[in-house]
Amino acid sequence: MSASPQIWDHFLSDELGSNLLRWFEADSDWTKTEGKVFVYDRLTLGNREVPDDCRAILSSKFVLAIKTLAEKCAAKPLSTKYRLMAHRLVQGQGIGLHTDEARPGVVFNVFINREWREEFGGYLILFRSANNSDISAVIAPLHNRAVAIPVHKTSFHAVSDVFSGTRFALSYFFSAL
Repeated sequence: MSASPQIWDHFLSDELGSNLLRWFEADSDWTKTEGKVFVYDRLTLGNREVPDDCRAILSSKFVLAIKTLAEKCAAKPLSTKYRLMAHRLVQGQGIGLHTDEARPGVVFNVFINREWREEFGGYLILFRSANNSDISAVIAPLHNRAVAIPVHKTSFHAVSDVFSGTRFALSYFFSAL
């Protein structure tokens, strides 16, 4: 798999991006998730009701378009099955250096953030190895930016601590076939 992320700015329509942001900011069902290297809040979207004005994120046409882009990043076919969740990081939260899966695939993130500024933190950081100084890319979580990241047992990444504001991401995971 390629180690390079692929990035698309202005990925969603302005209307869908705004609708998702309103929903994420208003929803109270976020679940705090803590582990050895992370603290964040999440919404698991597989079995939950999605507002009508945000349902496009579940449409087969939309998901197929994302899967097609993710396959270009992976340079191999991916499963049509996927996991979908949203993440929220608030001040003081971050995700330390880790890998997501032992099973190869692609994580496709869409950042949904209100007026993000550099000093807010919450950067996606990609690493060449498990060494936290071996940085290969730093990606700003700009509103409506999509990032496809190949996932395998050595695809190390992190999210820097959020210092201000709230950082949201919509995350699709596709397994390799």
